[in-house]
Amino acid sequence: MENLHSDLKKQLTNAIGNHKLSHAIILNGKSGYGTLALAHWVAKGLLCSPEDKKCTHKVDTLQHADYHFSYPFPKMKKNSISDDFGKEWKTFFTSQPFGTLIDWMDFLEAEKKQLFISVDESINIISKLNLRSYEGGKKIMLIWLAEHMNVSTANKLLKLIEEPPAQTHFILVTENADKMLPTILSRCQLIQVPRLSDEAVADILIKTYEVDEKKAHFIAHKSHGDVRLALQNLNHDTQDFEILLIDWVRNAFKAKKDASVLLQISDWSLELANYSREKQKQFIQFCIEVFRQALLENYAAGELVYQPLSLNNFKWGNFSKFVHSENISLIIEELNQAALQIERNGNSKIIFLDLGIHLIRFIHKKESHEIT
Repeated sequence: MENLHSDLKKQLTNAIGNHKLSHAIILNGKSGYGTLALAHWVAKGLLCSPEDKKCTHKVDTLQHADYHFSYPFPKMKKNSISDDFGKEWKTFFTSQPFGTLIDWMDFLEAEKKQLFISVDESINIISKLNLRSYEGGKKIMLIWLAEHMNVSTANKLLKLIEEPPAQTHFILVTENADKMLPTILSRCQLIQVPRLSDEAVADILIKTYEVDEKKAHFIAHKSHGDVRLALQNLNHDTQDFEILLIDWVRNAFKAKKDASVLLQISDWSLELANYSREKQKQFIQFCIEVFRQALLENYAAGELVYQPLSLNNFKWGNFSKFVHSENISLIIEELNQAALQIERNGNSKIIFLDLGIHLIRFIHKKESHEIT
């Protein structure tokens, strides 16, 4: 883990050493790129000198009194704050350093709840940072997935981020910094965290998760520098998504001859509507990747395919023949539009029903045959 993003860490080390690191930074990149681990490394560099092993141990075990966290959480009671989930956060932080919001939701068993950083949480943050440093040095507030602040929360923190107490640092971790309020963005130093190299991902799989070397390199190659995606590919935890997509594909081909199949598409949309919005968006991204890989298969680039559908005797080769240059852009555009509507809190049942019907038309753009 310490070897990740070595070039970026050199720049940050110089900035910290020369006192040129902004008091408020945003580390923006996918969770699977190691943004949280990088934020933790920055916090440790600010709080501890390299030779201070006692301080380092406190930071690494999340026991340093001046190292504070905030993160999205479900509202379980009036005036809920992130500290209500402090024990769970410490376990999640140490066990899933590449975890996403969906992983955090699953960890909390809060899939049906909305997670956000509330106004009450902003009051909690202000209260903590206005106290004196316990250790007599710097104070750190690490806010994970800070784009999940609501507008009121962000506005309440604006002045504190702009003019924090002495030796106070904000480290904001985001996947989508463009969703932050412009007024917050303008007061922070934005640092883009790049994807990891295939070699780095493979090394993590081998050393941390004890994956066979050959398998680790194969999985790393198809994971786009994202450890979370690599673990997903390793654990095959997309089975539910695969079943749903296969159900839609089979119904799509039946619908050409039997309009009553649209009732099954309606049931399909209802099932997806029961997912959390984050999981719905994840399913759409899964579909986009599968259609792209079907296109590769169709154009004789099967060696690049890493996610063929195979459950329930699905015929991947037959399906891929129907994904081609004339309909792939239409399919991807339709899926992206559905994701955007979900992001804007549209009615999930209507969105997925509309998506299912439109994709039937696109998949039949050329003459087709039954898939079994």
